[in-house]
Amino acid sequence: MKSYVKIHVFCLALLLSLLCSCGAPTPYTHSYGEWTVVTEPTCTQEGKRERSCTCGEVQYDTLAVTEHSYVSGACSVCGVKDPSNVVKPDYGTSAPNTVGNELSYSRYASQAGWIYFSPTAKTIAKIRSDGTQQTTVYQVPSGYVMNVQVVGDWIYFYCEGSSEAKSYIAKVRTDGEGFEKIVNSVYVWDMLVVKETVLFTVACFEYNDFAKDCMPLYSISVNGGPMKMIYDGFVSNITADETYVYFLHTGEDGVTSIHRMKHDTTKETVLRQNVDANRFFLKNGRLYFLLLDPYGEGGTLASITTNGGGYTEYATVAVCLDYLYVIGTKLYYYGAACSAEEFSEEIGLVEYDTVTKTYRAVKEEYENMDFLYTNGCVFQEIYANEVLTALWMYDGTVTRQISLK
Repeated sequence: MKSYVKIHVFCLALLLSLLCSCGAPTPYTHSYGEWTVVTEPTCTQEGKRERSCTCGEVQYDTLAVTEHSYVSGACSVCGVKDPSNVVKPDYGTSAPNTVGNELSYSRYASQAGWIYFSPTAKTIAKIRSDGTQQTTVYQVPSGYVMNVQVVGDWIYFYCEGSSEAKSYIAKVRTDGEGFEKIVNSVYVWDMLVVKETVLFTVACFEYNDFAKDCMPLYSISVNGGPMKMIYDGFVSNITADETYVYFLHTGEDGVTSIHRMKHDTTKETVLRQNVDANRFFLKNGRLYFLLLDPYGEGGTLASITTNGGGYTEYATVAVCLDYLYVIGTKLYYYGAACSAEEFSEEIGLVEYDTVTKTYRAVKEEYENMDFLYTNGCVFQEIYANEVLTALWMYDGTVTRQISLK
């Protein structure tokens, strides 16, 4: 029995000795090649890459998503908006931003009992509609203030410099603070602020095609950013209501059409074609305009609804210039207080009553033919030694004169 145990112990010792003399097995080390891209990453999805070992094993890895590539306020790959270019309205909920002026070519605008205007070429001022509290708001260092618009707490305006490079659209608060240029180096003709957008036409004095390049319509955010061409061609007389923007478009043949589009510049519609008009005025849900007489100096007063229907002619007029204003049921223009077929020596601001169908000379004027409009009132600038000293005003019932500082 003892011999058997000794033999067994001896065998175990021999086995351990053999194992120790062999040593532990050597671990295998993979030898991978270069990484190969399987799927390129995008701004919305991770990518994928792989590499292989000589033994055949494949190793995988992910590639991080890329940055967005923003072009004109949106990613050119996935279309997501640039967060740094999101429009931030300049107004609070108590003062919604709507439309900055009734006329896109006027230096006068109104808001909450104030008239904002340019008493000198470089000055923006405001005055109460009763002629009190005249205040200088802002003075530009150079250039000429034009196309004044007022929306919420901001005054928007175009400043024409001595060259295109020195001309710009800007804004300043109604207290004169926070001046900021919106777009530089543009010659502007018409300009209208509609909600968070500035619509404006660029005067092109050298163009290849009159019908396409002469006066195109552009848009830009009230906070600046990239310009966007909305409509090619000769565009003028931009106006707007709570839903739509309206404008005139003149073709190479000189014939004008009335167009309409949404505030967001979509769904453009031609309301009326072949309307040989130079100005129109939006009032009472209608677009009033003057159909020019190609063989004379007058034309026909007419209107359509904002849907393009209900065409109505009111009267023929003589010696009419390029403006037409509406107060209530009365139309105002510069010309003769008679029909085109009659003769009258009463030349000046004429009132035509669409109800009584009668003409009346509100103010006879042979030299200063420039009558302006804002806030339901027609007015005229009065100068002494080339200095604006007063405003003559007519609200459809009463005439009065406001002295300026």
